Amino acid sequence: MAKVNDRSGILARLGLESLPQGCVFLFQGPSGSGKTILTDSILLERLNGGLNAVVLTLSRSPSDVRESLSELGWFDPQRPIIIDGYSCIAGKDTRSDDYALSNLSNLSDLSIMVSKLISTVGEGILFVFDHVSTLLIHNEEIQVVRLLQALVTRIREARDLAIVIFESGIHTQSFYNAVRFFVDCVIDFKVEEVEGVLCRAVRVNRARFPVLDSRWHPIDVVGNGKIAIQPSVPKKALAYANPQCA
Repeated sequence: MAKVNDRSGILARLGLESLPQGCVFLFQGPSGSGKTILTDSILLERLNGGLNAVVLTLSRSPSDVRESLSELGWFDPQRPIIIDGYSCIAGKDTRSDDYALSNLSNLSDLSIMVSKLISTVGEGILFVFDHVSTLLIHNEEIQVVRLLQALVTRIREARDLAIVIFESGIHTQSFYNAVRFFVDCVIDFKVEEVEGVLCRAVRVNRARFPVLDSRWHPIDVVGNGKIAIQPSVPKKALAYANPQCA
């Protein structure tokens, strides 16, 4: 399987220096643990590298996605392409938007739109699904699992990169197990409160390819929503790795 070397990027700081083409990541963790912030940083990195991206947003409005990217220094309104699954939840009229979903219970329309974009945007795109937990409010778990399996297959065939995000601890264990089975790499996030300060961390849980480091990395949210991934530390020292959490 062809590899993509990324020794200076964000994922490399987690020990992921060499990724297979068509790699699908699962980002899982509680609310506020840094999943979206890290995803936006990877998205910015890919866009700055001249690559295209497609974001399926269910938890944020398209304007919020673009605002987050602009705070990170990205101002191109044409990139990334955003599939709007948020506005229909908010009760807005989406008929004039070619990339807006009108009904989250209609998974066929969602699958067709994503597949069309994957095939037309070009090879090597980053696809972000933010996030699956919202879709599960409107559909049965087995339906969402089948949708994700189909999308993962198309992403691998197109040799693209994908990040699928969902909340941990709110769905059935069988759902989590099913999704973990067919993705290529599972990234865990956690957040703990230490003396009134939120301390976040991230690690590679498992991968279908070699990983240089699977320990927890403290993560700091710095100015303008940027994220800093610290060197990994033993679990027992995690709460003290961030000076604010000491």
